[in-house]
Amino acid sequence: MAPRTVLVVRHAQSAANVGQRTRDPASIAITDLGRAQAERLAASVGFAPTRIITSSFVRTHQTAEPLMLRFQQLVREEWNIHELTYLSPSRFVDSSPEERRPFVDEFWRAADPHRVDGDGAESIA
Repeated sequence: MAPRTVLVVRHAQSAANVGQRTRDPASIAITDLGRAQAERLAASVGFAPTRIITSSFVRTHQTAEPLMLRFQQLVREEWNIHELTYLSPSRFVDSSPEERRPFVDEFWRAADPHRVDGDGAESIA
């Protein structure tokens, strides 16, 4: 069997990465710089991939889009993979990272792997 190449890429720069207000983790979009990063990534791939795997999060679809446009035969699969959502999204709608910081710090300080912050939040366990 021929060796396989696996390229692992995190999403491009998102609104949350630059401190913008966000509604919920799944709907956070990439920024203009993120779009440029995704386009540079697509241009830099020196082989024709057969598949791309994304989560259901908007930013992963947006990051994958230039690669999908470049390689028309590329199959996109959406897997149930995503970043840990440890703060309840319903508690922090339209919040900034600065507004969430005390709750983030408190969550990690508690060091409780079974803690669930509220609706839509996950425990580490």
